Amino acid sequence: MQTERQQKVFRSSLPLKESVERGLNELIHTIKEKKETTEKQAQTFIKELEQEISELMKRRTEVEELSQSEDHLHLLQSVQSLNIHHPPRTGQRSASVHHTMGL
Repeated sequence: MQTERQQKVFRSSLPLKESVERGLNELIHTIKEKKETTEKQAQTFIKELEQEISELMKRRTEVEELSQSEDHLHLLQSVQSLNIHHPPRTGQRSASVHHTMGL
């Protein structure tokens, strides 16, 4: 009698177990997809930052070279051509820092 009752309870709980497993598998799949997407976005962002760093280092070298110049007219013309006030890149990402101030 007890075994029969246990088997009945077990059989009735199988659909619930299967449903939970399906939900868990879907959740794991969703998490993996989001992880992959985030990793791809991070790699793209890293490449953009590396390119920007390279450009900034090149401009730094140009400015250092110009700072050694004694031809002031050439210096002023060159500074204008360097486009010192560089506009933000298209699709530029921004990072925000939230600071909580204790009183």
